[in-house]
Amino acid sequence: MGVEALFSDQQGVLDWHRKLIGSPHSLILSESRSSLKNSILVYSNKNILANLNLKTGSIAWRKSLDNESPLILVSHDISTSLVFSLKSPNVFVARLFDSSSGFLLWQSKDITSDLIVTPLNVFSVVSKSYAFFTHSNSDANVYAISQIGSGSFLVTVFSEYQDNSEWNFDVGSGAFITVDDGLIVLKNGQVCKILLDNQQNICEEISGLESIQNINKIPGLSSHFVAILENGNTIIVDDTLNKIKHFENPRNTEIHYIGSQISGVPYIIRIQETSLKSIGEFFTPTTKLSEFTLPHLPSLSGRLSTLSLNLYQRKDNGKVAFRVLASTQDGSIHLWRGSEVIWTREESLTHIVDEVFVELPEPHGFSENRDELHELHSKTEALDPLSRYLKRISVHVGSAFISKSKVIANSTALVRDTFGIKKILLVVTSTGKLIALNTLTGENVWAKMIGPGVWSLEVVRDVKIGGLPVVVVVGRLNKKTILKELDPLNGDIFFESELDIEVSRVDQLEIEDERSRNKVLALTSVDQKVWLYPSTPQIHESFQKISSSMYLYIADDIGGKSVVGFVIDKQIEDILVNPGLVSKIFFKPNKKHYTTKQTWSFHLAESEEIAAITSKTREDITPSIGRVLGNRQVLYKYLNPHLLAISAVASTATSSHLSFYLLDTVTGALLYHAMHPGAGYITSNSDVGILVSENWVVYYLFNHGPDFVKQKEQIYQSEEAEEESGDEEAWKVIEDPVEREKERVRKRMAKRKADEKKKKASVVVEEEEEITPVSEVKGVQVVVLELFEDVNPDVRVISDEFSSVGAKRPSVLSKAFVFPQQILGLGVTRTRYGITIREILCKSSQKLLNANLTNFKKKVSIPNSIFGVSKRQLDPRRPTTLTAFDKEEELIQYKPAIELIDTNVASYDLEVIGAKKIVGVATLLESTSLVVAYGIDLWSMRRMPSKTFDLLSEDFGYLNLVGTVVVLVIAVGVVRGLVARKRLADAWA
Repeated sequence: MGVEALFSDQQGVLDWHRKLIGSPHSLILSESRSSLKNSILVYSNKNILANLNLKTGSIAWRKSLDNESPLILVSHDISTSLVFSLKSPNVFVARLFDSSSGFLLWQSKDITSDLIVTPLNVFSVVSKSYAFFTHSNSDANVYAISQIGSGSFLVTVFSEYQDNSEWNFDVGSGAFITVDDGLIVLKNGQVCKILLDNQQNICEEISGLESIQNINKIPGLSSHFVAILENGNTIIVDDTLNKIKHFENPRNTEIHYIGSQISGVPYIIRIQETSLKSIGEFFTPTTKLSEFTLPHLPSLSGRLSTLSLNLYQRKDNGKVAFRVLASTQDGSIHLWRGSEVIWTREESLTHIVDEVFVELPEPHGFSENRDELHELHSKTEALDPLSRYLKRISVHVGSAFISKSKVIANSTALVRDTFGIKKILLVVTSTGKLIALNTLTGENVWAKMIGPGVWSLEVVRDVKIGGLPVVVVVGRLNKKTILKELDPLNGDIFFESELDIEVSRVDQLEIEDERSRNKVLALTSVDQKVWLYPSTPQIHESFQKISSSMYLYIADDIGGKSVVGFVIDKQIEDILVNPGLVSKIFFKPNKKHYTTKQTWSFHLAESEEIAAITSKTREDITPSIGRVLGNRQVLYKYLNPHLLAISAVASTATSSHLSFYLLDTVTGALLYHAMHPGAGYITSNSDVGILVSENWVVYYLFNHGPDFVKQKEQIYQSEEAEEESGDEEAWKVIEDPVEREKERVRKRMAKRKADEKKKKASVVVEEEEEITPVSEVKGVQVVVLELFEDVNPDVRVISDEFSSVGAKRPSVLSKAFVFPQQILGLGVTRTRYGITIREILCKSSQKLLNANLTNFKKKVSIPNSIFGVSKRQLDPRRPTTLTAFDKEEELIQYKPAIELIDTNVASYDLEVIGAKKIVGVATLLESTSLVVAYGIDLWSMRRMPSKTFDLLSEDFGYLNLVGTVVVLVIAVGVVRGLVARKRLADAWA
């Protein structure tokens, strides 16, 4: 359950929150003369409109627009921001925001025409075929330019005072740009200008500008443009087509131009970017003012992307100075003053694709060969018993008087803290950047670019086995695989390898390299061959011992339809390494790989596609093999480590359904199947998610209600096989709804008769139907499944290890709950031994989807929150009527709706925008789990679902305890003296 209260001085003690906005599509600097002279308007690729403080980079305000309305256009002036969003292919919506506060001033209805008028009489053109639009400050007309053919464009003039008019122009294979009062057109290597009010389409050629290869606008300056010659050199040209400056561009150099003006004078910066540094030149059309080196390191943030120029007058001498606002390849935003860094926003964190938690070494060394005194065993054994006892007491007393508020939160040393809360959170982004963060503070420890590719992370050596931790970064690029073995504490790369294979999945094996003690990775290629990393004779010998019991599978991504399982077949010699890769120490693997043999396959119906797919994680811990009931009997858990859960959606414009499948990846058997008529997406596949842990599964969906139920549709229905018959058929297709209902009734009757024969007159557990009834309530539903070995208590399979081969299907209990808000992601807390009750963490959206529910004691209205729901609430054994045994088991009476109150909000009053993945990791405290959520914002908190039963509270009376102990010791001494004196007196009497 959530905390009961949070004081203001507790904010940021147990949690941290990094507000992010995403990589910018455009950066708009307010003019120095405006009231917003210290602000930056940013429109990002995460559909966020934000205003940043120019001096600090902090967020003044931000607006996250609906996912169904991606931002396509921003018009900005001194006081307002006009935003156009695409609602559907032919429908637009417009919003007008106050630029200083972010308040929504006006919003249009759905727009289907090309022209709208805002409340400020601003004409705006929206068309799906537009190239861009422009308008001149000297008139009230709006000029929209759209492409009508290859090299042909149409200019539409919208006027407030007269009828609209049209005219066209042709550029052939050339290009065009807009300037203040017209168009600059490049055609057949020559540049000419067309005035916007010149509807006769007369293009006056300008002599001296021949052999032009391309023309580009200078961002921030509409009065000048850049002409690129055939030899690669550039010319700065003004809007009257006068040549201003000529530059010779060196090879292997990328040239950037940005500009702005102050007091009517244009200023331009030319930046020459290489792989090592970026050199800038600041000039006016007549004078070179300065030359500088930007503090930009491509190894940390990649190449330059978007640039803007901010001009201002110095107070000391009145001279014009500048600041450069830039976004880089990794997605981050920077503000530089010449060679000085003013601030940096690490917006690359909005592109995280994978993460791992790395345990830090202990303060006293890098090995686990230490005892409770933090000393080597040999040194402790050399002490005499009295010294050892006194030292043990001092260590225990020191660690006992530590509360959760005294955890070292500000230490920058990369060593483990007392409770193991401080770790390295290593993330990799889709933009090719590695970032290590301190989980106590959320601050960057180090960062570096590793290049483009699809990346994943694997911790192959932990500090527990001794030595430094090691992480392998696996990347996929151009049908090749890149492996980087690095130190997660500082980012140093030990080895690099490039393999001529296209890897589809990576599995960590239980075997290890005897030399380095690193875990071995199995790399499965798209053609279902298996390679080992590292690859040595010792590793292959160890692998061959376990290969016969190794079962692999490859599943399609979201939107796919199939899963294929296979086993190791035989070993083959081959060449792996591309010797052209330059690295510090080049790793040459053994020339061996393994072919596989397909054993099973699973395919969805033609109309269905994978919406969510997940399996158990290696970190999942099961504290017990059974669940003790109120009458002291035990339901034994079905602990299958090979579970694969799939949610598939079949959706059309008028109907949809969601099918849930639970597979065994060893045999391919369908263990469970449920179909939800009317369920599907709201907007995207983020509306469907799955969580698998221990012997239970939680998945969520959005049900559109009976209006979206198709009357005749192909339904995949699970068929329960009789134990005696050994029938291996997992499912079949039933087309006709009448026959489908007959088959369902027949199976229920057969199952009921079989259950009556095996019934043991104790606890009766009802099994859910495979096809769920049509929901009458539109909204988000959360379904929880719990798997047991048998429906009856005290019945279990006697075996030392679980085996999928020959195992019977589990008995599945299920319950469905209504959730009041749209869910965008699920996570679960994890603790050291798994004893603490689990808490399911749900990321909600801004929408209250089930606001008509009346049984909530207190409505929760905080948008973009993260809720903590105890596993006790999501329990499929919650009865509708509580018995004495149910109360003994601490079950909660079943209610169809999850009751959320403010104490369920793990993120309290914080708005965690865009977080779609929630990850929990264990600490050294059994009561405490460290939780991190990421997507757009990055948020972390310590969760204690069962309270801090193993940690002293902050207001614990330390002085009272010590005072009591001292008084008792003194009292014992005094009483001992009195007793001894009395005994002596009695002896003389």
